[in-house]
Amino acid sequence: MLKVLDDEGGPIELSEDGRGFISPFRAQVTLSGTYLPADFVKDTVHKFQGRECDEIVFYRVGQKAPQ
Repeated sequence: MLKVLDDEGGPIELSEDGRGFISPFRAQVTLSGTYLPADFVKDTVHKFQGRECDEIVFYRVGQKAPQ
């Protein structure tokens, strides 16, 4: 995902809340601020309820690989 964002170049024209990052856990949201561009709205699933963005990155909880 970060590679794609880097390849896109500069910010694109979107509404005020143009791009969002949603995660179930606050720690993941906090960490995302280190890697995602500043124009991303970053918050937990609960805090993001009722909001909209033109683009969303949703980080779901990982599962163990099947054996």
